[in-house]
Amino acid sequence: ETAAALGMVAVVVDYVAQSMGVPARYPVIPRGSRSVVVNPGSTPAQTAPLFMLRAGDRPRMRAAIRLVATDIEQLLGMFGIDDIDRHQILPNLTQLLLAVENSSFAQ
Repeated sequence: ETAAALGMVAVVVDYVAQSMGVPARYPVIPRGSRSVVVNPGSTPAQTAPLFMLRAGDRPRMRAAIRLVATDIEQLLGMFGIDDIDRHQILPNLTQLLLAVENSSFAQ
């Protein structure tokens, strides 16, 4: 259930970034409940899963969630909106969707 919800967040972040023509700092690859986030800053570029197959995946999943939160913060900044709390993905995503709805991108 968590992986599916995070997969939907990945879809929204990817869609908004593409619609705005803004390359996400950490590109997401939406694949439903098997979505991943690319960290281009690592050498070589690595992907972090937004899901857990085993308990050992928990640190990488937490890292992926932080990267998605950074993407949401970046997109909010494009609208001149500060994030509510970097650790609160859903309230920030809500703010982003409201900003999109009230902008010319929603037309």
